[in-house]
Amino acid sequence: VDKETNLDYDIALPRKEEKTGVGHKGFEIIVNKDFSIEQDLERRDFTVNAIAYDIFSQELIDPFDGIKNIELKIIKCVSEKSFIEDPLRILRAMQFSARFHFEIEKETKRLMFKHLESVKELSGERILIEFGKGYKEQILFSSILSEFSFFENIVNEDNGFLNLDFPFLINFFQNKVLIIGDNEMFEIKDDSE
Repeated sequence: VDKETNLDYDIALPRKEEKTGVGHKGFEIIVNKDFSIEQDLERRDFTVNAIAYDIFSQELIDPFDGIKNIELKIIKCVSEKSFIEDPLRILRAMQFSARFHFEIEKETKRLMFKHLESVKELSGERILIEFGKGYKEQILFSSILSEFSFFENIVNEDNGFLNLDFPFLINFFQNKVLIIGDNEMFEIKDDSE
């Protein structure tokens, strides 16, 4: 954090990641000072996270229209290759959409549905971290999870998610969602009732 401006900076060396295994940590990280900033930004998850600032020229570097997508409130993956390599990005798209009230871009959503099964590679703990972020907007996040049939397709005993102790419980049944958390209860009913 810059003490004068109170801004938080994320400084990273130019690198690329190559998939070597399953899950969120199955990557080899290759740092190379000769990579361009555009090459580095291309590995990012979403266009809104693929923006850099050149401290020497004092210019923004935005090769993937991240600023435009922030203005339009759109979550869009930078590239199909980088998006599908890390199943965590599917959950991040869901929680970003809920937290920031952004729409998930059509092609990104298609990729999410196509690769939803890969989320099973993640540990229950890692899923829970993303849930904790998404549940800051409980009703919207629940709606997004429901759209992807998350609990029917992903939650299983193998990834340990069902065995975790967490402060909220979600029961999806037919056209209702019941959210219990922090001593509050919400019931969402389908408009067709």
